[in-house]
Amino acid sequence: MFISIILSIISFWLEHQQSAGNAAPVVWHQAEEGLSFAEAPMPLKSFLGDSRIHLIRIDPSKFRFKLLCATENGFQKKKIRDWCEPENMLAGVNAGMFHGYNDIESYQGLTNTGFTRNYEHVNNPTLNSDKACIFFNPKDSSLSAFQIADRTCQNIQVLIKSYNTVIQGIRLFDCNQKVIWQKDQKKWSMCVMLTDKQGFVYFVHCRSPYTVHSFCQQLKTLIPEINRGIYLEGGPESSLYLNTTTQKWALMGSYETNFWENDSNQELWPLANVVGIVKK
Repeated sequence: MFISIILSIISFWLEHQQSAGNAAPVVWHQAEEGLSFAEAPMPLKSFLGDSRIHLIRIDPSKFRFKLLCATENGFQKKKIRDWCEPENMLAGVNAGMFHGYNDIESYQGLTNTGFTRNYEHVNNPTLNSDKACIFFNPKDSSLSAFQIADRTCQNIQVLIKSYNTVIQGIRLFDCNQKVIWQKDQKKWSMCVMLTDKQGFVYFVHCRSPYTVHSFCQQLKTLIPEINRGIYLEGGPESSLYLNTTTQKWALMGSYETNFWENDSNQELWPLANVVGIVKK
């Protein structure tokens, strides 16, 4: 307990002594046409780990997004590598936090925490109070191939009817790109999903722990063109996968306040739901 308190004090001091405005530019490397990756130092140092972020940038005009759910695929959680490889997915990330809907016994522990549907399969039928939703696989080709929508400034009900795949979660920014995640002292490894004003989609992972508020502020410095963001997962379960001829990643998180307060995790944890990409 004493060590945890000391680490929290050090972490708080670091986040308030440094400026997030001096971030080095992110250097992107092309893996495929429409698919790039980057690894960069975070603007602020974490109290633990290497303080580096891994990013995958995707052009939705070149890649198709897929949602894989345990409730639709054998009722078994799998590590992200084991979800992605059989589907020939070049990249993948957590689809969001899970536990969710428990009215069906076989679904217990396998559903997203908010409304989630993949074509005719409903993983979680409950639209909760969370403000963000991921939409892809549009029913009409005139719609964007992929978007993260904010229900405070967009008509979510219309979008739900217009897309085959919907995943609800917690937004990171408001409609004016202001960070709205409240400040607190809890820190963890995390993965998030972003979109920018050009329409690119980002899978993002950071093993070193940060508060979510601080992490979002730093993301805005690293990728100034961000327009939407949704939180996916934190702690050891946060995962990121990339499998191209240029670069291969199978990344996992570790530290999580009040749960896994160390950097010892070296294993991918089984996940109930994953979002990945395949070439069009």
